[in-house]
Amino acid sequence: MRRALLLILGIAGGLALAEAAVRVLDVPPRPLAPLHLPSYRLSDDPVLLYEYRPNLRPEDEPYDSLHRGFTTNSLGFRDVEFALHKPPGELRILAIGDSTTAGNGIADLKDTWPKQLERRFAESGRKDVRVLNLAVGGYHPLQAARLLELRGLPLEPDLVILLVCLNDLDANADGGIRRQLERVRARGGGEPDAGPLAALLRVSRLAFVVAHRTRAFGLGDQRTLRTKIENPANPLADGLALLARLQQEHGLRILVFLLPGLGQQFDRYGHTELHQQMAEIAARTPSLPWHDLLDAFRATGIDPRRLTLDGLHPNAHGADVLAEILYQELVRQQLP
Repeated sequence: MRRALLLILGIAGGLALAEAAVRVLDVPPRPLAPLHLPSYRLSDDPVLLYEYRPNLRPEDEPYDSLHRGFTTNSLGFRDVEFALHKPPGELRILAIGDSTTAGNGIADLKDTWPKQLERRFAESGRKDVRVLNLAVGGYHPLQAARLLELRGLPLEPDLVILLVCLNDLDANADGGIRRQLERVRARGGGEPDAGPLAALLRVSRLAFVVAHRTRAFGLGDQRTLRTKIENPANPLADGLALLARLQQEHGLRILVFLLPGLGQQFDRYGHTELHQQMAEIAARTPSLPWHDLLDAFRATGIDPRRLTLDGLHPNAHGADVLAEILYQELVRQQLP
């Protein structure tokens, strides 16, 4: 009995030390905190899977402080109301991507990077440029590209910007949104029940890292592992391929930017190998310009930890820096 107790205490102590270590060392990836579940709804499209609920208002749901101020328009996007058809003389830039573009954690819409980019054009005398935010939290690049195909093309964009982040090789990085929505629908409504595993992943950084890396290597799903071996496609590769096709078929101009991790100083940056892997994937679609923003952020001289909420999502200051970097790149390319 005593040995069993000592064994249990030893295991518990070891897990506690491991939990502390991954937190202190900031072992990636960081857990994502999505919006309250009723902020989303299931989509009939087999690629999109889910989307924001239109006309979302903070008073409708019990928002936490991270998502205070998050609203959506009648089209289901975090933006002001805008006409479906582009007014004469207007130049439209569509911003697509995930919560780093939607602006999770940024309370005021005007402080998200698409609106800060729009403001820079206005201040330069280009008041004809509108930047519309079509990003949805948790989306990977294939979902973003599919959203552009279904709902972005009717908006008649002159330029499309996809912001990619470091978790976009994982098709299951949506924080469990889709699975929870499906559980609620199967029960005919009611409160979401994420289950004990989801609760564990919410409170334990160690469990989250282990689960994420297990998924990444396909260790928990032999079918997934075989698929990765036989077909090395992934959400980033598939998304870029779809964007390249849309660009060719519809005469679009599409730019893709990779947002670096912001949770550590750049002189100790630990994700360069991941950047290289993503660049190699992007090279499969040479018609689609790929811009890694790591050097541009490093050149600002700003401690990246001042620019982020959680190491992944830019805060308002980070969105401002990102908007300036993107603005300078668009001016350099004489776009739009």
